[in-house]
Amino acid sequence: MKTVLALMTALAALPAAAHNLWLEPAEAGGLHLRYGEPEIRLLERSPGKLDALEPQRAQVLDRSNGALPWRRGEDGFVLRGPGAEADTVVEARASGARSRYYARHAAWPLKAAQPAMALDIVPTAEAGTFAVYFKGVPLTQGTLKVIAPSLWLQVHDIDERGRVRIHTPWRGLYVLDVDTREPAPGDAPDPSQDGVVHRATLSFSTPEGPAFERPQPAQFTAH
Repeated sequence: MKTVLALMTALAALPAAAHNLWLEPAEAGGLHLRYGEPEIRLLERSPGKLDALEPQRAQVLDRSNGALPWRRGEDGFVLRGPGAEADTVVEARASGARSRYYARHAAWPLKAAQPAMALDIVPTAEAGTFAVYFKGVPLTQGTLKVIAPSLWLQVHDIDERGRVRIHTPWRGLYVLDVDTREPAPGDAPDPSQDGVVHRATLSFSTPEGPAFERPQPAQFTAH
C-alpha cells in the first residue's frame, strides 16, 4: 500500500500534460511541425484541432535567415527546406487561445545559439546544458521537461542562470519543453483566468547511444 501511495504522489508531482508545438525531421526531407502532446505521442489532425493552429513565422537560422514555405497536412505542417541539417524556428498561435507557441529544431552536432523567439530554449557551449530565455533574458524559475525517444520523461528545475543540464542516453529525437505565464496589465485576482501562456520546445536528434527497440506509435484524437 505504501508503494502505491508513493507512486501516486510521484505521478501527481509531474507537470500536467499540455498541448505544444514541436519540430521533427520528415522522412521525405524537410521538417514536420507537430501539434499535440509529445510526452505521449498524441498528434492533432486535420480536420480537427490542428485546423485552429496558424503558423506566424517559419524561418531557417543560417546565413540567409530565409522564410520557409509550409503547408498543412493531415497530422501536422510540412516545412520545405534544409530539414535536420539547419537550425529552424517556428512561431504559431491557436485561434481562441491565450497560448503562444514557439518551436526550435537544432541541427546535430549541437552548437551554442542565441535566442531568436520570445520564449526560446537553446544549446550552450557546455555539453548537455541548455539555456532558457524569455524576451532575451534568462528564465530563472520553473521546470523544463525532456521527452526521450523512449518517451522516458525527465523533469528538471531551471537554475538561477536559466540553465538546465540533461542526459540523452538513447539515440533518436529528444524534445525539450518549457512554458511560462506572462501576466496581463492589471492582472486579475485569479491568475489562471488572465495573461498569456508562452510554450516552447527545442528538438534535436542524436546518433549517439543505443536505439530504443519499441518506440510508441503516434496516437490521434478522434474528430
